[in-house]
Amino acid sequence: MTRRLFDDTELTKLRVQLGEAAVDGSRWRSSLEQLCRLAGAEGASLRQSGVRTPDVPYTPSVEHLTNIYFREGWHLRDPRVSAFAKKHAKRSGAFVDGDLFTTEEFKSLLQCDPYYNDFLGANSFRWGGWIQFVAQGEPWMVALQRTQAQGAFDAGERDRLQSFSAALSEVANLSSAVGHAVLTGALDALSLVQWPALALHRSGCVLATNAAADKIFDDSVHVSHRRLEVSDGKARRKLEDFYALLRLLPETAPLAHEPIVVERPGKRSWAFNVLSVPVAARTPFLGARVLLTFRDPASPHLTKTAVLQSIFKLTEAEARLASQLAMGDRLDLVCDRLEIAKETGRTQLKSIFTKTGVNRQAELVLLVSRMS
Repeated sequence: MTRRLFDDTELTKLRVQLGEAAVDGSRWRSSLEQLCRLAGAEGASLRQSGVRTPDVPYTPSVEHLTNIYFREGWHLRDPRVSAFAKKHAKRSGAFVDGDLFTTEEFKSLLQCDPYYNDFLGANSFRWGGWIQFVAQGEPWMVALQRTQAQGAFDAGERDRLQSFSAALSEVANLSSAVGHAVLTGALDALSLVQWPALALHRSGCVLATNAAADKIFDDSVHVSHRRLEVSDGKARRKLEDFYALLRLLPETAPLAHEPIVVERPGKRSWAFNVLSVPVAARTPFLGARVLLTFRDPASPHLTKTAVLQSIFKLTEAEARLASQLAMGDRLDLVCDRLEIAKETGRTQLKSIFTKTGVNRQAELVLLVSRMS
């Protein structure tokens, strides 16, 4: 029997959450959870078609499954991937298990295929449904997972899932546009205070540079074919290790990395610092993962307060509080030092966490410590 998907009230909630996700990439998880409830699925993940990396939004219910999928190499042994490439590698629509395999093929997989037995079955999952859509000209999909008890998606459910393809494309493209605008704004703000910076995609490619960086690139440090090139061999190896880390870390994981020192023949060394991108730029469709900042030796020294204001659009008061908290002191002591009410300090701290994308004071300390 076909389940009744997409209750009107639940649909309204999902549309609201998708709208929020368009301007805040961190909201994709809650949107996926709402879609799971509508589709009667246990979990869901968002991924670029043909690209298998762990740095994608997914619901908490499939976090363990996703970790195993990549850690144990199941993403290289997934029979659904090759079946999709042969039969359904189109740019929009939806498909389910019955579209990938014949009844006999599926029976055979359930009997002897390690993916279905040692991976999905061992983790209580069995059935899948996929919604395809296009973002910035690239094919993406939402992958929905059901347990064995929840049963397979049927043709009627597939058709209902397909109705969401256009809406997902619209939200994804809006999300990319918003993220790009925010990222450009952050880079321009840093350029105005003469701090060279560039934005890196999760693959390590350079998404954008600011004018301050463009002015000081030379033979020792420059961008070529969307890659940051450095003449210093030791620094180059550290950058490659850093790129590998970007590809492996889940998109929700905090990114901590020591500055990368680049020696320049006959010139002063530079230290590249890794900073988080503003929250609104963290859309999976843009792929912006970090800002890489470095200083022109001739440029004036910037205070951490000024940098926090430039990158994360903190108010002056919020930036002062963040700088003080980054020294490791308790909120009440910092409020006394700044002569502000503790309730005011708590309100400002909540805003700081929202704007910087961190959740704890320890993460704020780490973020601010890299601004040197």
